[in-house]
Parts: sequence; structure tokens; C-alpha cells
Amino acid sequence: MAIKPKRLKGVDYVPELESLCQKALALNTTATDKSSFDDEPSSVTAKALSLISVTKAKEIIEQISWDEVKNQSVFPLCAVRALKSLITNSSESDDYKKELSSDLEATLARTSLSFTKPSTVLDGVDEERKRYLERVVMLRLKAEERKYSKLTSNIDKRKKEDAGTRTMTYAASVGLNMIVAPLSFGAFCYFFSGNIFGWIDYYTENEKIKDDDIDIRRVIIGVIAGVAMMCIEMRL
Repeated sequence: MAIKPKRLKGVDYVPELESLCQKALALNTTATDKSSFDDEPSSVTAKALSLISVTKAKEIIEQISWDEVKNQSVFPLCAVRALKSLITNSSESDDYKKELSSDLEATLARTSLSFTKPSTVLDGVDEERKRYLERVVMLRLKAEERKYSKLTSNIDKRKKEDAGTRTMTYAASVGLNMIVAPLSFGAFCYFFSGNIFGWIDYYTENEKIKDDDIDIRRVIIGVIAGVAMMCIEMRL
């Protein structure tokens, strides 16, 4: 939805500005060359600081409707220029001109700038047209959102893991592997060696070990195998 920018109207009205205008109109002014004021500044700042002809300045101040200024609480920017121009181009003494200029600057310092209220393109539009324009704006936003999603669809959105987290995970996996691998390989050798020792006992006619007894040979083989696997894991 397009929004019209606000414009600078002037400064907030204070009673001292009206008093300064009356004093400025009472000044003895010198005639100025009108041709030197033909070029109007383009920027707002330059316009506020530039001077205008004495004749134009007096017309601006005399045409001020003080009732309207008081109601709107806005002193026009052109009137500020007119005040400055009359004081600068007056034939009064330098001390009096400096006094009026100081009073004007002090008064303006106590005020603040006044702007027009920002308005949208929907102001003054009937309800049906307003709903249509709002729907157009909404559809345009959705189209832009779909276009953006399509453009960014191939971007890797996975969150990168923290380096500290990866290090801790790797250390934990290595430590767990060093515990599990020797135990599992030792258990495997313990049970597998039972068949081998049984076959040896059968052919050598050694005394068979009962099922309830623990075969120390199998325990030794299991421990040796576990230690060997642990050394291998440590080397790797």
C-alpha cells in the first residue's frame, strides 16, 4: 500500500512569533533588487535559509490569518523566511537588527517543526474500491513471497553444528568404542575358544571340565583377546 510522504508545513505557533511579525512590519527597510530573488531554491533547507524580496516578505506577513494559524498551531515556513528577510534588509541599526535576529532564533529554538500527516492512496476511495486495492496488495505480497521461496529453495538451511559439540561427540564415540569393542571381542573369544578346547580335550583324552565349572583357559583367552583389541583401538 503506497503512502504519500509527509511535507514540512512550518513550525509550531507561539505568541512571540506574532509579536516579531508586528515589529518586522514596522522596520524601515531598504529596497532590494527583485531579480536577485527570482531563482527559488529547490530543497526545503535551502528554501528556509534563503532570503526573499522586501515587497514579497511584507505581502506574506500581511496576508497571514492569525486566527487560522492559532487554530492549526502552525506558523508557515514562508513567514519565517519573510521575517528573516525583513530583519536582514532593514535600515535599522546593527544592534537592533542583531537583537531581532537573536529573538527570532531563540523563539524558533523553542518550537518544533510541523509536518503534514502521511496519507495513503486509499484515502477518499469508496469501500468496494478500497477492498479491491487491499486484495491486489495482498496478492502482490504473496507472489513476491513465492518468488523469494523459489529463489532460496536450493540454499542449505541446515543449522551448522558447533565445533565444540562435534568434538565432544567424536570423543564420546571413540571412548564408547574403546569400551565396547574389547568386551565384545573378549566375549566372542571366550565362547569360541570353548569349542576349540573341547575338541583338544577330546583328542588328547584330558579330563573334561564340567558345565558348572569355569574353564580358566577360556577366561585367559577372553582377557588376552580383549586387551589386544583395546591396544588396537588405542593405536587407531
